[in-house]
Amino acid sequence: MSEQITVAQHYVPRFYMKNFAVVKKGKKNEKAFISFYQFSGDIYKNNIPTKSICYKNYFYGEDNVIEKQLMKKEEQWAKTIYGIVDNPERLLSDEQKKNLKEFAVYQYQRTEAMLKYGKESRSEMLVTHFMNNYRDLNKNDVKNIVEERVNKQIQASLYINICDELIEVIDDLAVSIIRFNTSHKLITSDMPVIVTNPFNISKAGMGSVGTVIMYPISSDIMIFIYDSKMYSLSSEYVVSTNEQDVVNINKYQVLSADDMVMAINEGVLVASVMQNDIILEREKNIEKKVLSSYDGQGTFFALKSRCINYKFDISLFRLPKEVQKIPIACRESFDRKYVSDVRFSILFRIYRLPNLLREDKRFSQADIRNKKEGYKKLLRFLDEYWKYQWKIEQ
Repeated sequence: MSEQITVAQHYVPRFYMKNFAVVKKGKKNEKAFISFYQFSGDIYKNNIPTKSICYKNYFYGEDNVIEKQLMKKEEQWAKTIYGIVDNPERLLSDEQKKNLKEFAVYQYQRTEAMLKYGKESRSEMLVTHFMNNYRDLNKNDVKNIVEERVNKQIQASLYINICDELIEVIDDLAVSIIRFNTSHKLITSDMPVIVTNPFNISKAGMGSVGTVIMYPISSDIMIFIYDSKMYSLSSEYVVSTNEQDVVNINKYQVLSADDMVMAINEGVLVASVMQNDIILEREKNIEKKVLSSYDGQGTFFALKSRCINYKFDISLFRLPKEVQKIPIACRESFDRKYVSDVRFSILFRIYRLPNLLREDKRFSQADIRNKKEGYKKLLRFLDEYWKYQWKIEQ
């Protein structure tokens, strides 16, 4: 008997969407109906079966290998997430925390949004390279050839295969459950896991100082995975009545979404989407994925990650007073794990960078002095954060 192959492979699992849906039980099975707003086409849809959205045929491959691996993991993730929704006050076990972190990483990596971003950024990089070095080529022809190759070579499996590495990166982060007792309800999206950083507002990485990873698991419960050396939540389980926090959290879902946000009904979606500031921010967020510089001999590339800038405050993640004193321009994204070269790079900014900036007329003496003092404050904070006495290395 041949093995049954799953054709419609969901990149947002149905067990997850069920918590934002109306569940109707039939004689043989139950069905979940969710509402969504689709940015392309400006479309609202109500009571749509979860089985009919957030999937692609053979998204993870026709051999069903990755799909089977994910389905097995989903059993454990579902058990943990449903358990929290049913009883959020119960103390989390180590296994549950592990499952929540694992779900966050896999869900972040497995989506169509992440795959599209990867393909588009690599295509952009290759097209730029060829056009810089072969000026007589037709750009449209180059673009078509590159995109064809990239579409063949970059598959969803590429992002799934690095998940276990990323799980190790966030092993040190704390986990908290926040239940919102508010009139506003949480929404989700086709890219539901948000990686952001209140410390470094324009960059976010899973291994960075100040990282916050967040995702809703129902209309009123959020999971936060965060740098507890930076932020101190009162407990592992928190009840919040902060309406603005829910509004702002939903804005991050709108920013993160590739093409769709979802909720239990259209009213919740309208309240989240129809806000001028978030629509404008979403439009600004669609920008070049690759920064490049060409000197006539070679091209320097900087590939931007698909992160969400910290634009809307969440009261749970207020920065400590000593961190607030560090100028925003000096709050660079450094690794949570101490590396001596990183510390030396900050020392360079303090003692060598000012001399270089004095040669640039765009910077005033006050600007240079403020930068130097800002980096000194940053170093004092990081030394305490790392709990490391650099003199030990002397």
